[in-house]
Formats: sequence, C-alpha cells, structure tokens
Amino acid sequence: MQTIHIYTDITPNRPGKYRIYKSFNNDTEVAFAEFEMVDNKGVRKLMDILVDIIRKYPKADTIHENFSTACQRYDGDTIEVGLINNAMPYQEMFRRKILNYSALDFGKIEPPQPLPFTTTSDTMGISMKTEKTVYPVGTKEITVIISNNNSRALFFGVDYGIARKKGDEWIALNTSTVFNSLGIGVEKGRNYDFKAWMYNLVNDNKPGTYKIYKRIGFDGSRKEWYMSAEFRIE
Repeated sequence: MQTIHIYTDITPNRPGKYRIYKSFNNDTEVAFAEFEMVDNKGVRKLMDILVDIIRKYPKADTIHENFSTACQRYDGDTIEVGLINNAMPYQEMFRRKILNYSALDFGKIEPPQPLPFTTTSDTMGISMKTEKTVYPVGTKEITVIISNNNSRALFFGVDYGIARKKGDEWIALNTSTVFNSLGIGVEKGRNYDFKAWMYNLVNDNKPGTYKIYKRIGFDGSRKEWYMSAEFRIE
C-alpha cells in the first residue's frame, strides 16, 4: 500500500476521472489505478445513484433492510449514511455493494446498550401485549395490541423499539431511527394494533425473551411513559 499526494492543496483539480500510474519490473511495464473526483453537483449525482441502487435490492436483502437514510452534508462533499446496524462489517458491505466514496460518513459505532428506562405492560387501565406469547426463530414481524380502558384518550407516534433480556438487563436491539411523523389517537375502549419488524438480517435474534416497547402518553398532556409487550423466541 502506498499513499499518493495529488497536490489539490496547491492546484485544485477539476471534476473528472483520473489515473495514478506506476512502473514496475525495471520500468518494462506500467500499471494504473483509476478514480474519480466530484464537485457538489457530482455528489448529488452520487446520492441519486446510491438511492437508485438500494431501491433495486429486494426487501429481504440485508442491504435494503439495513439502510435507513442518506443525505448530503452542508459542506457539499460528505454523504451521511444512516445504517440500522452501524457495525464495521455492515459499513464495509455498503461500500462494496452500493458506493465506495471517500467522503461517506456512517457516524459513530454504538455498542449494544441496556435500556435506560423502565417499561410497563399494564398501567392505569392501559395494556400492551403481543398477539402470541411464543414465536419461532426467524419470525419477521410481531403483531402488538395496545388496549385503552382509561377514561382519557391516548396519543403516540408510530416509532417503537425492540430489546432482548440478558441476565437482569434489557439490551436494545437495532431498529430504524426514522419513522413517519404521524400521530395516533386511541379513545377509551378502543384497541390499536401495529406490526413490529424484527430486523432479523441485522440482529442476532436467537432464542430468548424479548419485548417491544413504545413511548405513549395522554392526548393533550406532556406526560409520557414507556409501555412494553414481552414474548419469547424459541
């Protein structure tokens, strides 16, 4: 491996394709490595290419499931990529299969963390449970039911989280951090059902105890808490 100084700090290069040449075998042969330089317009084009490639991957593929967001940073050069599982092997997979651009920023790699809050499955006449209590390994979606028997209406978003029990702690698993900005109201005596995607391709969903958790509150109130529904994977 050799690092080549291309002196853009002295003489800016134009956008376009370039080659670095190097002779070997006593100058009898020459090899080259090709690369491209892009300006802001070129970065926007890379963004379009990135999104188009991902859209062509089936939903059942790791690349598609693991992709969350991408945007061109204000500096004009950097492309920020949000991956649901941001571990280095998944970053390398993205570069290999989607785009190997020098100014990709995947953000900080965060190790699995215990949930920093407690959850409840039944409080104040409100309950949350899964459709079944036991699911087989490989289950892709879990149906969750929230029941409101409180006199006040509930209000919450579509976001949710998944955690697996490890000893006495609940460890948060990889889930999307991007959800539609949608408010859901549940009146007294009503239920609300939703499906939680398990992200099997980027989580090690082995046998054990899990829970889906969700932040909810009363309509018109700032007070919020976390409800949860436990189940097992066997």
